[in-house]
Amino acid sequence: MEAALLTHPEVAAVVVTSSDFGDGDVRLVAYVQREDSAVPTVDGRLADRLRRHAACGLPANLRPSEYVTVSRIPLTAQGKVDLSALRAGGLKGAAACSLPQPRPAN
Repeated sequence: MEAALLTHPEVAAVVVTSSDFGDGDVRLVAYVQREDSAVPTVDGRLADRLRRHAACGLPANLRPSEYVTVSRIPLTAQGKVDLSALRAGGLKGAAACSLPQPRPAN
């Protein structure tokens, strides 16, 4: 999922995780760091573009249902994605530090 979304030119880094919305409603959420991280706002048009992009390469059950734009992907002291900080900060559109992810080779 993440590799497919990373092929989009507006995506610098992405983390896809499941999130429980209650009553057994578990959905995939993509936290996206834009290529231009100076624009950390939630962009509905970007979400629409990412949905279309994901539809070209992923089966329906592997496509995120929610897209949250964050300024940076938070990491733990060990360099792993800090999911709890991501979920808390991602909902506010901010996080702690960048996650370097290589772009796929063409």
